[in-house]
Amino acid sequence: AGARVNFYAPTAFFTQTPPVVKTVHQTIGDGRLFRSPQILPPMVYVAPDNPFAVPSDHVMWLYRWKFEVLAKYLAAYYQIPVIFHEDYDLLAQKHLMTLTSLIEAMSWERRLPLLSAGAVTLILAPDALSVPGVEQIATIPNLGKVPVFLYANNTAAHRLTFVTQWKMARSDDEALGLMLSPGYDPRQHVVLQASQTSSLWSFLHPVQRQRAAFVAPRECEEPVDAVIKPISATTLSASYAVSTNCEGYLVFADPVYPGWHVTVDGQETALWRANYAFSAIFLPTGTHVIRRYYRPQVLLLGMVSSLLVGGVLLLIASTGWLRPPSKKM
Repeated sequence: AGARVNFYAPTAFFTQTPPVVKTVHQTIGDGRLFRSPQILPPMVYVAPDNPFAVPSDHVMWLYRWKFEVLAKYLAAYYQIPVIFHEDYDLLAQKHLMTLTSLIEAMSWERRLPLLSAGAVTLILAPDALSVPGVEQIATIPNLGKVPVFLYANNTAAHRLTFVTQWKMARSDDEALGLMLSPGYDPRQHVVLQASQTSSLWSFLHPVQRQRAAFVAPRECEEPVDAVIKPISATTLSASYAVSTNCEGYLVFADPVYPGWHVTVDGQETALWRANYAFSAIFLPTGTHVIRRYYRPQVLLLGMVSSLLVGGVLLLIASTGWLRPPSKKM
């Protein structure tokens, strides 16, 4: 399609996959990519004696450069999961965007625990990083010859992590303070907050009316042995088999959002807000089947509304209320 619009560009300009994509796919594992907003586009050279004589195709090459450094949503275009990126349509989860704003204003040392809580296993940045736990794995070639490096974050939590150490936060500020305190490691710790649900949603969903009981941390008497095995996964649901010799919390490094539910052995359980923008459930000792699925509030509202309207129409039809009066001869 691009070649038909711009006749000066070769077809490969639009169809060739940038080298960074293959490298990311090979190294990202089950995590996500964080692309630093500090990766800025190259300047177009302008002759000093003619400030208006810019190359006629400079916009075309600028867009190709964006492909090569996965700007905007281009990582998702290549099926690379990303997090903490710019919210272009203002539809992102608010707590996640708060973390994004904080991350952009912090040094890399301060950023790392927050990135790790979001399961960021790869970092794309123009900076030469020297941070414990971060390892450079590639230099990304690009037309603009802008220094761009790909780093592996060896401190990242998995998308699904079982932890046995947790603390309860009573406010967002307290939760952020705990996550930024020395010693916080999302691979071992979780900061919990009570989930907030609307009164209407609580009325329609009895499980959400039950406030999850906070379990005080208890030290495991033996080394923690937790095994998580995926069973199935679709866009709207995922199932896992989890075996653990200690009680703890199963942390989902996916943004907490109304409509997501979790069952343990077929019984729905209460969700906690975890690590400020994510979610978690309490899990007792033993082997369990976990299912996480999406059933939004509007779906239940639509079903209830449809049943009510259908019942009213059926009542009207059965009573003949709207039937025209018969004509007498």
